[in-house]
Amino acid sequence: NIFKMGGLRKKSPFVYLCFLVGGAALAALPLITAGFYSKDEILWGAVVQGQNPLFIAGLVGAFMTSLYTFRMIFIVFHGKEHTQAHAVKGFTHTFPLLVLMVLSTAAGAFIPQPLHGVFPAETLTGSADG
Repeated sequence: NIFKMGGLRKKSPFVYLCFLVGGAALAALPLITAGFYSKDEILWGAVVQGQNPLFIAGLVGAFMTSLYTFRMIFIVFHGKEHTQAHAVKGFTHTFPLLVLMVLSTAAGAFIPQPLHGVFPAETLTGSADG
């Protein structure tokens, strides 16, 4: 139960940092997270195509995601300690978290998307001929 945890910030500072960066990416923190660039494209596509209800739903969804993500971070890492936690150390624990943390930053925005170029450009810009 997430409400029975707390105080993990001091026990696992690296995991805390990873959660902060990941939470910022989920919340689409502008300009420094990959989450911003992906949500930006989706929301801009809705605006360009005149899909205002989808745009509003996307904004509300992004807002709710940031709320529950940071609520979880505050409870787990800043809340009152209810259980004993042990810091996990070692390369097999820290390296994957480090890779995910780096890719959650703006560095992740430079990775080519697997579906980039699959859809015609006019579909995304709303300037279809014909």
